[in-house]
Amino acid sequence: MRYLMKRDHLLISLFIIFIFSVTAVGCGIKSGSKVSVNEPSTSTSDSITEIKPMDEAAAMNILTAALGNKLQGGLALVSSGKSNVNGQPCWSFGLGSNAKDKFTINEHYAVTEDGMVYLYDIISNEHIIYSMGNKHLMPLLRIDTSGMEEVSNDTEYILDDVVYVGLLTYYSSVNDKDYNSHTMLSRIKVLQGDDIRITSLASSGEPNKEYSGGLGYPTWNIIYEKGENEDTAYCMDLYFRTSFGEYYVHTSIPIDYKEKYQKEIQRRMETTALVSPLTINTVGMTVASPLETEYWFDGSLYMRLQSLAPLYKSIDENAVLSRIKELEEEDIRVISLTKAEEQSQRLTHPTYLIVYETGRNEDTSHCTDLYFCTDSGEYRVHTSVSADLVEEYRDEIRQRLATVGYDTYYTNMRYQ
Repeated sequence: MRYLMKRDHLLISLFIIFIFSVTAVGCGIKSGSKVSVNEPSTSTSDSITEIKPMDEAAAMNILTAALGNKLQGGLALVSSGKSNVNGQPCWSFGLGSNAKDKFTINEHYAVTEDGMVYLYDIISNEHIIYSMGNKHLMPLLRIDTSGMEEVSNDTEYILDDVVYVGLLTYYSSVNDKDYNSHTMLSRIKVLQGDDIRITSLASSGEPNKEYSGGLGYPTWNIIYEKGENEDTAYCMDLYFRTSFGEYYVHTSIPIDYKEKYQKEIQRRMETTALVSPLTINTVGMTVASPLETEYWFDGSLYMRLQSLAPLYKSIDENAVLSRIKELEEEDIRVISLTKAEEQSQRLTHPTYLIVYETGRNEDTSHCTDLYFCTDSGEYRVHTSVSADLVEEYRDEIRQRLATVGYDTYYTNMRYQ
């Protein structure tokens, strides 16, 4: 049975290799590395934090993470110093090896200030995108995968050696105005082949209302079969796009197992969500949501990772305060709102630390949040504890927030 699942995996992989000439293989943030969070103060400056220029060592670290397994077999990186690519300042590097006491460069790379990695293409005489970096951070596609075997880095799963689930995300150049059922169907056929036999799709070609309402974007649910005879597979997919990319949930089972697993697939598809691309040290914490975005520590300290649609191209303290008030849906009493300088360097975006209280009397909660925005979204790490316990958990909160980084899912991001 696993043969059919692997075949689907192979078809998708071959398509990606064919369509996408560049693969993002890392954003260069090492999980678990320690940084400190600034002490709260009463600073009220409205200016936006300026990120210090990236130094050579930082650029080298980003490129090393992006290249991954390519740095094997005697290959090494050498710096060519500062340069310019596509009008942006960058650090240039050569990837090569020593042969006969001479270092020979095989490939040329460039790392820009926002963490994007470029590869020089000899044929086109142009620098093409190799890794997207953190500037183009996107929410992550997730479904309930409890009880499933992870095949690859939060993107592919197998249930009972029979059900295959693939979660694909693409940076997209498709114009929103051109996005409709025909665009969706064409994309599915490119991914799965022209020989698919559609068994269910709204006759009007309109998106599925239930999924669209839950995800906040027009979403299509398409059911089809592919293959012949004993190799026939039953597939149920979701497809939607946002202003910054395309998302695709693909499921496949042998046709003989359709009746047994159809409801289970449907149940899991209904948990599809976009979640925060951030990570934090959750050792010793209890997961409080199926998609692992909410946690409890000791039953007292609550933590949540949030991904929000972008309202601002850049933020200042007033914008952060406005957003927090909107999210809490109640009056908040701000204790401090400051720029977290080291977190800003780590996340490569101006990041704010806001400490505040909500509720009254015995229901008073003490909250400490990190907040920042990118081109494609706004992100918050929210913590909350009873005001009576704040001193007991202050260091715990500070240490947890010091580990905020980017999810390694970005090693699987594609660029189109």
